[in-house]
Amino acid sequence: MDHFRRAGDLPGRAWAHLFATRPAARQREWAEAAALAGQALMLFRQAGDRYGERSALAQLGECHARLGNYDLARGYARQAIEAASEAGDPTNLAFAWNVLGSVHSRLGQHPQAITCYRQALALARQRKTRLARRWLASLLARLGDACQAAGDLPAAHQAWQQALHIRNDLGLPDNYRIRAKLEQASPPD
Repeated sequence: MDHFRRAGDLPGRAWAHLFATRPAARQREWAEAAALAGQALMLFRQAGDRYGERSALAQLGECHARLGNYDLARGYARQAIEAASEAGDPTNLAFAWNVLGSVHSRLGQHPQAITCYRQALALARQRKTRLARRWLASLLARLGDACQAAGDLPAAHQAWQQALHIRNDLGLPDNYRIRAKLEQASPPD
């Protein structure tokens, strides 16, 4: 970040702040991640970088959802959805829908969460990279959880099965959580 500051590279500083949210988030330092994303948003706006602004808005929504600041999270996610829709930005649009789904899930608003996750899934399925497929599996697992909470076990089972299939195809470990959910949701013999 100092390198970009000394060079007077405003977009570089903004992206450095936004990318610094990742290690903070991995360590579950959500307040730090939110502060970094907030700084990135301010810098992106100063630089006139609209794509970066949409990315920072979605990231701020995620951070505040994790912190339990649901009104803030919802506000940032909605701003990101509006801006990404206008710009035709499917990546940030999918991420923002996911954030909004997460907020609804945490508030016990499961039908709304399902709708949001399905919006995110429709966009995420368009991407074919390994990283996008990994994220798709996570979205499907969240959809399954929301369907289970809403009492729709067949839909939950289907979503978890799809998530497990993708994770197995990618050779990803830690499938035991999804397998356990599938076993619990399966009807008795």
